[in-house]
Amino acid sequence: MTVQQTNPKDTLQSKRLITRAAFFGLFLLAPVLNIFRYDLTETRFVLLGFPLSFNLNLDWVVQSSPMDVASQVLLWFILPILVLVPLVLWVAWKWGRMYCGWLCPHFSVVESINT
Repeated sequence: MTVQQTNPKDTLQSKRLITRAAFFGLFLLAPVLNIFRYDLTETRFVLLGFPLSFNLNLDWVVQSSPMDVASQVLLWFILPILVLVPLVLWVAWKWGRMYCGWLCPHFSVVESINT
């Protein structure tokens, strides 16, 4: 009895296809599931059900000192950028163009059409 060996490249491509399809489904359902959307009535982004407002309400800004407002902007806007940019660069350096090849909804549609 012979044992068929699977090509590791075939399993990687099937994992990539499953990942692309799942991420495309997540992309389509993101507004419905409140994962990420732009609320036109509130004029702000919503991420995981929470409004992205940098915790700056107009009433609070008017009553607060410039130092308090600057610390809120630093904490909720600049600090996440300073963390996310190096993280994205490290992932790109470590694994290459992971988003383009594995997750990009546009690329998954283009590759499906080409197949």
